[in-house]
Amino acid sequence: MVYMNVKDEVLRRLSELGFQLVVDAGDGRNDAVVQAPGSRADLLLQIKAGETENWHALNVERGRQPAILGRRHVTPGMAERYRKAGINYIDTGGNASIRLPGVFVRVEGRRPTVTREPGRDRHSRALTAAGLRVCFVILVSEALGSQGTQRELAHAARVSLGSVHSALSDLTAQGLISENQNKRTIDRPALTEQWVQSYEATLLPKLQSASLRGPEPSWWIDRDARVGEDGELSGEAALQMQGYGLRATTTTIYGDPPWTELRRQARLNRPVTGEAPNVELREKFWSLGVDGGATVPGLLVYADAIATGDSRQRQAATEYWESNDELRRVSGR
Repeated sequence: MVYMNVKDEVLRRLSELGFQLVVDAGDGRNDAVVQAPGSRADLLLQIKAGETENWHALNVERGRQPAILGRRHVTPGMAERYRKAGINYIDTGGNASIRLPGVFVRVEGRRPTVTREPGRDRHSRALTAAGLRVCFVILVSEALGSQGTQRELAHAARVSLGSVHSALSDLTAQGLISENQNKRTIDRPALTEQWVQSYEATLLPKLQSASLRGPEPSWWIDRDARVGEDGELSGEAALQMQGYGLRATTTTIYGDPPWTELRRQARLNRPVTGEAPNVELREKFWSLGVDGGATVPGLLVYADAIATGDSRQRQAATEYWESNDELRRVSGR
């Protein structure tokens, strides 16, 4: 979703720096095309007005046509991460870091000039931990997404009916879903982006987890029957299993706490002093009414790999995003 006041203010700030607006609407993924001072090369402007960090877009777009990320507000912590990742950015207060041929801009310490909009940004009930569970099952299950009742969604997302109602209300208000004659239409590209943006900061910390020592990833990959009913692989182990050119060093498994059978089969133990955990057990937060496969749904495989910040995993995750048929369907590409 593009909030026009954020976009207009970002464009005003760029104009103050000598940038020129070329096209006011891009190709559906970019919100404008601008040119840097003294340059005729097109520069894509992507406006991300929400409060969550846009690591999904940063990962997918980096290395392609030069781009600037426009935001309502970039905090000092976000600014440092963006600069380390080589991301050009500017916010409504004029805080910016832009490195282009012949252009260097760095501004810090300014307050945003655009306020948050109620019911959007991080205040949206669809972006709470419970709301993100609902969004997840809407995206990964075509049947539930298009025709699932609120009670069915609550069961599948393992949340209350009230959480489902709140999430659907805010998603409707944001234009991300619409309902007509008992059929739900989803803006899949926008909802997928919003979910990946919010997953690491909001949902992941709320999940029960245990960091343990156990077999190497190859043990789980070669013996996926040992996971199956009791857990599903995610992250780099899942990417290696699916052939994305990555040699995993850790294993992430989703199952139902306290993961008794998984702990017993793999003889998992807490690391002793000096050891690093290599197996992460996490709470499974969905129930789709089918037997668990060897890996979690592709959207979660991707999000977990991106959330690590590890360059190897991010590269493999980008290849996965661009070539995986399941992810194409989920994201509406």
